[in-house]
Amino acid sequence: MSAASASFQAGTWLVLRRVGRRHAMGITAAAVAFAAIASYAERKAVVSDAASRALQGPGFGLALPIAAFAVLSCSLGRGRLEAGVSPAAALGAHRRLAALGALVGAAVVAAAIGALIACVTALAGHGPPSAASVSDALTSSWIGALTAACYTFYFGAGASFGAQGGGRVIALGLDLVDVEWTTDRVGWTLRVTIERPGFKEASGGATLEDCVEVSRGSSAVLDLMEDLIPQHYHLEVSSPGLDRKLRGHADFIRFQGQLVKVKLGKPAPDGQRVLRGKLEEATEGRIAVLVDGKRIEASTDDVEEARLVYELQPEPKKGKPKRTGKAGKADKAEAVRKGGTITPEQQNRGAR
Repeated sequence: MSAASASFQAGTWLVLRRVGRRHAMGITAAAVAFAAIASYAERKAVVSDAASRALQGPGFGLALPIAAFAVLSCSLGRGRLEAGVSPAAALGAHRRLAALGALVGAAVVAAAIGALIACVTALAGHGPPSAASVSDALTSSWIGALTAACYTFYFGAGASFGAQGGGRVIALGLDLVDVEWTTDRVGWTLRVTIERPGFKEASGGATLEDCVEVSRGSSAVLDLMEDLIPQHYHLEVSSPGLDRKLRGHADFIRFQGQLVKVKLGKPAPDGQRVLRGKLEEATEGRIAVLVDGKRIEASTDDVEEARLVYELQPEPKKGKPKRTGKAGKADKAEAVRKGGTITPEQQNRGAR
């Protein structure tokens, strides 16, 4: 076994030993119970689409990220990322590779818990078991596993900065919206988009300080994987912006009534491939866009790209200065009719 492989495994086994069966079972029981109760309450309150609402809300929005945060905290203790693998480094392990192994180990544990959370949430939201509910639960499981693993790496980035790894708490207060790996003339770019949960505006509410802190943490984690990313690249961390992309059913629900631009891979019933108009309705699997007063429906499976459209509101035109000559003459006629006198101000107005 090579030294690099041994260092990686040392970090992984260190995490698995710290989390242990007792911690893992406690985190799983608490998160699954919360998600199941919330999903059941959603089904009682909303007859249709309860499973999707529960997954998007209490499931993926609360139970899953908190579970991933708890797993990482148990894995690294209360210190920073590099301090969490100090025992392995003291035995001769390469610190960076051990830290990467620790993150992978924590991600595996969190993925297992995330899969169970998503599965139970979907089943509780559907009610009596059926072929459709089981299929939805299985699909939700792998999505939950992948999401939990991503959250673990995200919180791991936060644990690499701040006093006692406190950056992970900052990461807990932000939502990971999107990660893109693109290339252009400048080279490769890794774009990370974040926002504050519960912020209703399209901009996402993330401040410049938030982006700086996440950028620092992400850079620290990416440095651990420098051997896995051989090419030079730029890291960009930002908020979604006013022309943000819409990804998935949750975004379509959130931004109903907004002006959108939707590109379709398959033409709409009227032959259009690009729909620009008001997002009038969003249901499970379908959206409706009001284009020039005409309602056009399309399947979300056919959507290649969708984003908000931000239009600058034109400033009100400044009115031309009113001519006062006639008004001045009217003042003079009124004064003569009443037998009064003309004031200097009225005299000047009449002379203009």
